[in-house]
Amino acid sequence: ASTYGRGIYQVNVVVASAVTVAGRVTRPSGTGIANLRLTLTDNQGQIRFARTDVNGNYSFSEVPAGETYTFAVHSRRWQFANNPRVIT
Repeated sequence: ASTYGRGIYQVNVVVASAVTVAGRVTRPSGTGIANLRLTLTDNQGQIRFARTDVNGNYSFSEVPAGETYTFAVHSRRWQFANNPRVIT
């Protein structure tokens, strides 16, 4: 998990041919942050979009494994360290 200011985000990746990238975006207190826009961008520029639910959970399904992605949380209110973050 990474932290900065008032927000924390977590990225979990499971290795397989197609994976689900999922996690939770929270305040330092541990409560989830709802309705944040998230992007997962591959090296060819294809962008996947997700939004956090009321508990701060998000999920990107059917993501091809073995590639490098840029993960970003987009918010006007919150700031996050290591945002965007490159994951492999």
